[in-house]
Amino acid sequence: MRLQILDDAEIRPSLFVWNGPIEEGCIKRWLKLHKVTFSEEIVTFLTKTGGGDLFESETLLGPLGNAELGDDLDSINCFYWETGLPKELVIFHTGLGDLTAFDTIKKDYVQISEIDHIETQRFSSFDQWYQKTQEVSMLSAMV
Repeated sequence: MRLQILDDAEIRPSLFVWNGPIEEGCIKRWLKLHKVTFSEEIVTFLTKTGGGDLFESETLLGPLGNAELGDDLDSINCFYWETGLPKELVIFHTGLGDLTAFDTIKKDYVQISEIDHIETQRFSSFDQWYQKTQEVSMLSAMV
């Protein structure tokens, strides 16, 4: 499976700081242990990168990320679930005032406001979400 974000990281590696690849089995065990479902796109992405930072303002959470830095799936999701975010939304991205989660019921990607958890957009694929994030990040960098 090809993902645009991985292609872009090969072309412009200075914009991406990955945590490092993770074995797919490790990710699947983490998902099972935490009773979480992700799309194959996210599993592929995490297998190749482990999550990390991009565009200086965006963080893609990983199962082995650092809780102290706020870049791990577990502590971030536990925090937001405790503040009322529905558990069917599994956050995988934090950024400029918004969060992005995989909706385990609808099987799509939902962008929500970090403060009030209001849905702002939905995306049918990881690539579609990434394209929008890339556009917003590039516009923010120009300001």
